[in-house]
Amino acid sequence: MKIITYKRELIFVALAAIVFGFLYWRYRVPATLQLDQMEIQLATGQSSTLANERNGAEVVHFYASWCGPCLREIRVIAAEHERLKAMGLDFVFITDDNQDKIEQMKLLLPEDIRILQIKSLKDIGVYTIPATYVINSSNQVVFEKIDACNWSDAVFLQQISTLLQE
Repeated sequence: MKIITYKRELIFVALAAIVFGFLYWRYRVPATLQLDQMEIQLATGQSSTLANERNGAEVVHFYASWCGPCLREIRVIAAEHERLKAMGLDFVFITDDNQDKIEQMKLLLPEDIRILQIKSLKDIGVYTIPATYVINSSNQVVFEKIDACNWSDAVFLQQISTLLQE
């Protein structure tokens, strides 16, 4: 009888590990995105691609206005903006929020940080936000992270700055 009980427990643990592994892989591992091919909705109602809207080496940051960690990170980026800009860090924010929410977010950010709109984060493979991708001047993704980054940490900023130069 005990052997049967152990088998059930072992099967349960194995199934739980499989489900946990899948969820971790899907929601905590950065998506492999075709960033430059991503379709962007412009304020004019027309569409473009991220490749056409990027300005060279940039930090591409996915967020939503309802996301608490996103808002905390955005406030830090806004507060540290001058220092980040001096290090060569240019930001482009991408969201699937509606235009009214985007206009509200623009009030929190410096004027030179652009916010671009896409139809759906999930449709492009972004299931967890905030998500940050750093693209260097050679158009390569050199850093990706799911969850908030520490934009006030000098060591982290130096690493990102160095990656942008590669």
